[in-house]
Amino acid sequence: MDIKVSYSGKYPALCFGEWIITIDGKEIRLPGDKFGEMDTYGEYDKWHFEEDWEVVWGKYYDGMRFKKWKESDICEKLVKFLDIKFTDEQLEQLYDKINLEDWRSESCGGCI
Repeated sequence: MDIKVSYSGKYPALCFGEWIITIDGKEIRLPGDKFGEMDTYGEYDKWHFEEDWEVVWGKYYDGMRFKKWKESDICEKLVKFLDIKFTDEQLEQLYDKINLEDWRSESCGGCI
C-alpha cells in the first residue's frame, strides 16, 4: 500500500487546512471541520504573550504514540471515513506519514 499524506494549512492560517491522504494513487480529502490535529506524538512549537505583549516561543512534546493512537477515537473516525481495511503495519505506516505533517494550535504564530 502506497500512502502519502499532506496538510494544506500554511502560515498564517495553519488551523484552516485540510488533510490530503493519497492511498495507492487515490486522493482523499478530509473535511477540515471534522479532522484537525491528529494527536500523533512529536515536538511542537507554541507561543504566548508576556505582560508587555512580547511574543515568547517554546517547544513541547505532545500526542499519542502509535499503540495508543490506533485505539483512539481519532484513529477510529479516520479509518471509518477512509473506508479502508488496514493491517496493523499499514495503519502504522499511515500514522508515521500523518505524524510528519501533524500540527498543534499555536504552532505557526499566524494569530499573533
